[in-house]
Formats: sequence, C-alpha cells, structure tokens
Amino acid sequence: MNSPTAVFMKELVKKEGDDENFQAQKKLKIGDDEISDVKEKDKFDEDMNGDPEITDFPESDEDLSPIVRVCCTYDSEEDYCPDYPNGKMDKPLWDKYYKQIKESEGFDIQDFPGRCWMTTVFPLPYYLDDPKNYKKLKDYASKALKLYNDDNGTCYEVDKMLKVNGGGCSDFIYYLTFTVKNGVDDIFQAKVVEEMDFSLEFPIVRPKPKA
Repeated sequence: MNSPTAVFMKELVKKEGDDENFQAQKKLKIGDDEISDVKEKDKFDEDMNGDPEITDFPESDEDLSPIVRVCCTYDSEEDYCPDYPNGKMDKPLWDKYYKQIKESEGFDIQDFPGRCWMTTVFPLPYYLDDPKNYKKLKDYASKALKLYNDDNGTCYEVDKMLKVNGGGCSDFIYYLTFTVKNGVDDIFQAKVVEEMDFSLEFPIVRPKPKA
C-alpha cells in the first residue's frame, strides 16, 4: 500500500504533467488565434483597399459624386430611389446630378433626383425663408469672406444670401451662394462645415466661377 506521502507525490507529478499539457495546448490555441487574427486582418485590409461595389450604376468614375460614402456596398437600384411612395430610379437624371455636383463642387444643382441614401448634396430652397436661418448663414458667409479678404487684401462685404445647398452627415455642410459689395456687385461662394461642437471650417471661399 502506498503511503499518503507517496500518493501525494504521485498526484503532484500527474498534476504538473497535466499543467504542462494544458499550457502547451493553450499556447497552440493562442498561436492558432493569432494566425486567424492575421488572416482576418489581411482580409479586412484587402476589402478596405478595394473599391465599393456598385452594380450597373454609375458606369464610370466620372459619374460618381465627389462626396462618397465609404465602407458600404451598393448593389441595388433601391439605393437610388427617392424617398416617396413608388419612387423610381431615373438613371439619366442621376447622371446629370452627379455631373453637376462634380463641376460645381456642390454649389449648383439644377437636376435633383430626390432625397434618398445616395444623394450627398441637396438643395434647401426654403431654408433662407426663416429669418433666423438667413441671419445665421449670412453670419457664416461674413466669417468666410473675412478669410478671403485677409488673404487677398480686399474688403468685400456680404450683401444678400441667394441660395444654400446642404450635405454632410455627422458634420453639416452648407454650400452658400451670396452677393457681395465693394464698389461693384459680385457673386461669391463659400463652403462652410459646421462641426458637431458648432465650430466652423471654410474649405472654399471664392468668387463664383464664370461659366
């Protein structure tokens, strides 16, 4: 019969062996997980480096909006249908819309297909009818114009707000068109980014390009 000490030592040796096997299995599992993580990362990088898949529409990069949502796959015409009952995708209209956004950088849209997931810039035809909105955007235009004056040695002042387009997601973007006065009247454009903390950025401030 084995003594209690001998039994204890035998159990201890067995436990140490089991622990070593467990640690070896644990290392093997960790190694497998690391390999799996690397493979997943490579696949993610490959997916991120690829272009978003757009089936059938638009047909070329030139038709794409310069303001593009990323990390999404659009493979259905439903993404281009206006948000009203029985709305249908009008491809020629979308072609014109994207072309006008690209050429005007968001300031001039004559052909608007209707609000939906894929409209990145949209007219706000009645926004300036509210005196509070008019005052706010005229103030934004004045701040943008001050930057232009400081850079160019001019002293333009905002006269009248003509129109505004909107865009953006977490940050809202205003595409402002307004007249200025400084001896002669002229038309200016300003792109104003209103951050979530209500700070402002002015990526574009310029005279309206001649057609």
